[in-house]
Parts: sequence; structure tokens; C-alpha cells
Amino acid sequence: MTNSDLAASTPVVDAHAHIFTKDMPLRDNPRHAPTYDHTLVDF
Repeated sequence: MTNSDLAASTPVVDAHAHIFTKDMPLRDNPRHAPTYDHTLVDF
């Protein structure tokens, strides 16, 4: 099996987390504003 064969058969996985606290600064006119904290401990 070549490297390109392996790359073609390997699934792509998006693994990321959204970490935020309700007191983080927001941009002007945010679409969403959290009303709770979601930290690394919550995972």
C-alpha cells in the first residue's frame, strides 16, 4: 500500500471543542452570547 492509497482510505475526522465562559468578551452585535460557562472540565 502506498502513502496515497493510505491517505485515500483514511477517514477525515474533525475533532475540536468549543470552550467558552459567559464573561468572555464578545464582538459588537454577536449572533450568540453564552449565558453559561463551558470549560475543558465539562468535557
